[in-house]
Amino acid sequence: MSKLFRSRTLRRFAITVFGVVAVAGAIPGAASAALAPSCAPSSSSMPFARFLDLSKYTAVPGGSFESAASGWTLSEAAVAAGNESYNVAGGSSSLAIAPGGEASSPAFCAAIEQPTFRFFARNVSGHGALNVSVRYTNSSGAVHTIPVASLGLVSGLLQNTSWSVSPIELLDLQVPMLVESLGSQLQVELVFQASGGTWQIDDVYYDPYSR
Repeated sequence: MSKLFRSRTLRRFAITVFGVVAVAGAIPGAASAALAPSCAPSSSSMPFARFLDLSKYTAVPGGSFESAASGWTLSEAAVAAGNESYNVAGGSSSLAIAPGGEASSPAFCAAIEQPTFRFFARNVSGHGALNVSVRYTNSSGAVHTIPVASLGLVSGLLQNTSWSVSPIELLDLQVPMLVESLGSQLQVELVFQASGGTWQIDDVYYDPYSR
């Protein structure tokens, strides 16, 4: 990624972390827990290096869709023929999401050291957007779904039948989620919803920040 974009992203991240630590300071022992890694190390690579993004990423479970979307929850969505054209993970399949359809990833560990995610997408037909949310369950058992991205006209993917890499999306740096996850693992899911048109996604990765 460009130095300017990296600088802005890190500055936003730092501001959010500062806010979290400030909130945590009111909780005994929470400030030190906020900075402690909470997710186990995972294997990683640089799948987006050709896009000048040298961050290391880990594949979201089943996110290459080469094993029949194993672990994913699908509604009006199904594995389809055709891999994303950059072939960063290899294979011959992707996931098609029909208008009004939804695909939820298996849960994976996320916390303050897992700030971003990326994937490949294309708008196969029709008009509309591909909306992406983070879903998690807090310690009280309440389920929260937080919108984090919307691909469409602004992102340049609307009615673009060619595969494109998504922008660097924030996995979620909102204070409520981070405060609830201080010093512990938080299991999250990525939720993809086609609000219009048919979309395909492939090779979904998140940044484990393990460097």
